[in-house]
Amino acid sequence: MKIVFFVNTITALNGEMKKLLKMIRYISDYFDHETYYINHFHKEDHEHSGNSRLIFCDITDCDYTQFNDAIFITPFNHLFSLLIEINKYQIQNARLVLFIYDPSITSWLFNQVVGEIGQNEKDELLKLVSNTNSYCFSNKRAVLSSFSGNTGINFKNAYVPLVPFNDIPPYRSTGLVGTKRFSVGWLGPISDNTIDSIVNLAENLIRMGLELKIDFHIIGDGKAKWKIDFKRFTPDIRFIYSPNLKEKERATYILDNVDLIISSNDFAIESALLGVPTVIPIINPGFFIDDKYVYLFDTTDDRLSWNRIDLWKSKCKTSSIREIIESIYIFNQKNNLGRQCYEYVTNTFSYNDSANTLLKVMNNTNLTIGNCLTIPIIIKQLTDYEHLYKKGIISDYLSFTDYNNNRKLLCSKNGWDKLKLRFKYYLQNHSYEVRKITSHLITWGKVKVRYHPIQKSYQNKLQLIREKVSNGHLIKAAFFVMYDNAFQFRPLFEIMKKDAAFDSSIVVIPDVYRGLKHQIECYNNTYNSLSQEYPDSIKNGYDIINNDYLKLDNDYDLIFFCSPYKQMAHPNHFINYFLDKKCLTIFTDYGFPLVKQWSDIITSDFYNYIWLACVESKMNLTYLKRHQPLKGKNSIVTGYLKMDSLASISPSIRTRKRILICPHHTVNGVHKTLNISNFMTYAEFFIDLPKRYPQIDFVFRPHPLLFSNLLRWGIWTASDINEYLKRIQANPNVEYDTSGNYFSQFVNSDAMIHDCGSFTGEYLYTEKPCCYMLKSEEEIEEMFLPLGKACLGNYYKAFSHEDIIDFIDNVVIKGDDPLKEKRIEFVRNELKMKYPYAAQAFLNYLKKTLNVPISDSNN
Repeated sequence: MKIVFFVNTITALNGEMKKLLKMIRYISDYFDHETYYINHFHKEDHEHSGNSRLIFCDITDCDYTQFNDAIFITPFNHLFSLLIEINKYQIQNARLVLFIYDPSITSWLFNQVVGEIGQNEKDELLKLVSNTNSYCFSNKRAVLSSFSGNTGINFKNAYVPLVPFNDIPPYRSTGLVGTKRFSVGWLGPISDNTIDSIVNLAENLIRMGLELKIDFHIIGDGKAKWKIDFKRFTPDIRFIYSPNLKEKERATYILDNVDLIISSNDFAIESALLGVPTVIPIINPGFFIDDKYVYLFDTTDDRLSWNRIDLWKSKCKTSSIREIIESIYIFNQKNNLGRQCYEYVTNTFSYNDSANTLLKVMNNTNLTIGNCLTIPIIIKQLTDYEHLYKKGIISDYLSFTDYNNNRKLLCSKNGWDKLKLRFKYYLQNHSYEVRKITSHLITWGKVKVRYHPIQKSYQNKLQLIREKVSNGHLIKAAFFVMYDNAFQFRPLFEIMKKDAAFDSSIVVIPDVYRGLKHQIECYNNTYNSLSQEYPDSIKNGYDIINNDYLKLDNDYDLIFFCSPYKQMAHPNHFINYFLDKKCLTIFTDYGFPLVKQWSDIITSDFYNYIWLACVESKMNLTYLKRHQPLKGKNSIVTGYLKMDSLASISPSIRTRKRILICPHHTVNGVHKTLNISNFMTYAEFFIDLPKRYPQIDFVFRPHPLLFSNLLRWGIWTASDINEYLKRIQANPNVEYDTSGNYFSQFVNSDAMIHDCGSFTGEYLYTEKPCCYMLKSEEEIEEMFLPLGKACLGNYYKAFSHEDIIDFIDNVVIKGDDPLKEKRIEFVRNELKMKYPYAAQAFLNYLKKTLNVPISDSNN
């Protein structure tokens, strides 16, 4: 056979599609068939193909005439895309196999059709597919959902389970990952179909009423996660989200962190092959309460997924989540249950068997391209597409210079519907360009419809405050602070307190994201700490006893935010609450924005709702103007306000060299734009360094989240952490520093070795030499903003233990510092904007804007 796997995607394949590509590649390598893969070029797809015999064809310039006698296999929702491509070449005899892997796949296909379509039109296509034996599936429930009401469904000979591994790994016994908490994992995509099942599982776990707390690991991709209200389950359940893990990473993560997996379909096969107890849940969109789960080895009819009715019909043996948890943790049955799941999979499923089944479906399909072209719904789709193509609508839409016309269309009557019509047809053949244009238009729409009106409203608010000033009233300012060590406006607050024009207060607000216990503890710590520093200026934003969150309404003229993260703040304390209030809102970043994570912040609603965003440098303002929806129109360069405090610290008298070691916290590696930690590479080396250099004092100051993340992600246990800290502090020349204010450490040091984000710019303020730990040179390009790259240009870089030793021997001890002059020039010209008077300069700017007189002493 000549086999062609066709898809039309703007990114590399993932999930079920990626596994199907691996299956096609397996067929190309181990069976005597000529096999092709048609898609847009994606480097990752080709890397996975390795030295395979699979032949790649780019969708944009493929010669389809060579496939008149071929068998095409494509996901059901890509059918229209395939037919539009093939129709240009008048291919009639090629046969089709449609792959069905999700219950929503028919909806995905029919949603591509513009205009109303009747059920009869849909059914005619589905009956053709059913009657020609031209489908295969990896999810039985997806077939039931797709062909509901149609007879002739062939389950037995069309089921192609996508076994995750070609070479089945040997069984390995697994002990409990911990005894102080239950460790449960949900494996699979987080979609609208599954979120209610995840919530139901969490409810069942809470209702168990057992004393131990629960770690709930959500292992899978999907933006629907944000629809789950995690806070309602805290502090009993700690949710740990791990998206974007590749297969090997996922396997390691599961073995190290999870004692029980709840999953379905091929993801259940994947976890069972690891020897982890695996149970199948009910997948039921919409709220439901049901405490029935099926061990993988108790499933029947090759069913690895079901809704409530399907489970009832299957007669499978079910267990409650409490029974399952007790079997694992009380009766110590994890290994026994894991082995049964493993043996069930290895006895029931085989990669080679799946490949052979897929080949049988290809041999038996009777669906041809010619058959498809007789179906009314397909005729309609192709006719409409050709009509638009000939009229030039699609080709006009190609132009990236035509944004203005599209914007005019968007603003016209029924413009959005017309634009969506263009999207749907154009998407068939130019998906990448459509997504790019759509992204631009959505961003433009947000700016025009949401951000500009809000920014315009600040003009009226500004005028009201100016009138208050002219009438002799004080300007009331509130600084919202969650953590005493994350109060970046501190220098501004301190000089504002001394200014007779202002009545300034600190309003302590809670972090509501990390559970009630954490919320109360941190709130009390912050309130008590700041009360000692500023006893007459602190106000409660939270009533712990009554669990009441303060509403400020129009109490203040200026609101200063210290956090841009919506999930951390109660709605009464976030930007949205103040949009209709008579106040001006101000923000500056706590850390020096040097890594690409800042892109997520500046494109958020928060950053574009704020009246004034304080930017640290000209280079970052340039980046902001390119990437922020408002293009920097609500931002000014103020310098780095936080660093003003550094200038007031005098160095102590020292006779020994002093080096700061500051490892970052992102040890789990899942942060796409903040994957900068190297702690696991250098952990033992940090213990060895003080022994190697007894003449040097070392300050070990890890990021405050490092050890909590090591524990959270199951990389280390609490005893591992305690043992490590004992070992590193056993060195007499080591200080373990956890203080909130680290400027004194900066001043009283000779160098820093680190891999943090904000410290990359902050330590340069000392003008002392720094060494940055990197995984590779590529990391600089992948992770850092232009300003971050410029900072690292003045760093000594370490890719190994030897590089760090060389830095200490030559730069720190010998004083051979070839970057010194270049570094000092860069710091003074690019970083120290208005330092150490950035806060005073910004206050002067505010006073001028608010029509407050500025005394000569403050100029």
